[in-house]
Amino acid sequence: MINETDVVGSDTVEPPVCPFAQDVRLEHDPRYAKLRVDEPVSKVRMPHGGDAWLVTRYEDIKSVLTDSRFRRAPMEGRAVTAATKDIGKARSAILPMTDPPEHTQIRRLVTKAFTVRRIEELRPRVQATADELLDAMEASGGPADLVAALCLPMPITIIAQLLGVPTPDQRKVHSWVRAMLSISDHTPEEVAHATAEFKAYMAEVLQERRRTPDDDLISQLIQVQEEGDRLSMDELHSIVMLLFVAGHESTQNQITNFTYTLLTRPDLWQELLAHPERLPEAIEELLRYLPLGFAGLPLWTAEDVPLANVLIRKGDSVLLAKTSGNRDAAVFDRADEIDFQRAAVPHLAFGHGPHYCIGAQLARMELQVALGTLLRRFPGLQLAVPDEELRWREGAFMRGLIDLPVTW
Repeated sequence: MINETDVVGSDTVEPPVCPFAQDVRLEHDPRYAKLRVDEPVSKVRMPHGGDAWLVTRYEDIKSVLTDSRFRRAPMEGRAVTAATKDIGKARSAILPMTDPPEHTQIRRLVTKAFTVRRIEELRPRVQATADELLDAMEASGGPADLVAALCLPMPITIIAQLLGVPTPDQRKVHSWVRAMLSISDHTPEEVAHATAEFKAYMAEVLQERRRTPDDDLISQLIQVQEEGDRLSMDELHSIVMLLFVAGHESTQNQITNFTYTLLTRPDLWQELLAHPERLPEAIEELLRYLPLGFAGLPLWTAEDVPLANVLIRKGDSVLLAKTSGNRDAAVFDRADEIDFQRAAVPHLAFGHGPHYCIGAQLARMELQVALGTLLRRFPGLQLAVPDEELRWREGAFMRGLIDLPVTW
């Protein structure tokens, strides 16, 4: 049994701020490895105030993700990004911030659009989009910014088409999303303005789809709502916003970060050129190995819960360092190496349990198309500037390059 004297993280010691100082670019702060061994559940300070327990081991993270005592519904003060600073006052991201049974009911309404069969039906459209974008890049003669040419427009175009959101204003909409996902790189006023603009834009889209329904996800969700299901207008609005944000921002950064890693590790690029059939496994390995973002939105405990070496008290905040779990040497042999022929072990990049990423199959397919097309069409692709001159975003919820200049 765990008692007060067993709890790690004394109130007299100032906890470190998470994310850690060396969580920059695509680096993995070495203190995660030390924490996994010495203090797998440790006290940290969240970016916008308040303490939390940081969970760093693979098995502990999986345990939390399937334990109903850890809740997601908002509580006042559980802030991670600037946009979630007042998270207890508004449900602005309905699926990540609900618990069963409400979460189960809402998720069931959305999953039909993200089945394996439906995603595979989208593959030709994704391939055509990638080819069209890369045709334009090739015609420019290079060098080109791969973020602007492919990494951003491809996933934002696809999720917009899937939802039924007009795409002409994608750059403007994307700038709002970036502000909303800020940790510290936008002021509170900028975040509030971006959130208001995005909400107003999506409200117009919903009204248009209500007037003129089409064969898209928004129209389907509106029909469900009008047939008297549990989906309220506020919930519908929140779901559409969440799907649009999650459906392009993470994938855009993953395409960028994966390409950057392959170009700065020529052995990996050459391996995939020689063995293109390894691309699906390579993508899973890069998902495991590369950090995408911060520890995610905080959970909180509905009762006292013993976990690893601590007793987490009722109401305490908990952060899950899934990137750390993906480097756990107790689970992954040579965890700090990239091995495209690694024996399959489920990684945590898309989560685990009831909240497993609903768009995981779409992200996988888009990564396969984007990277596969680059390898096939531009085998001589390389950075157009020295690595040290590349510009990385700072103070953002997700890690990634501002631009990726390439030549071929």
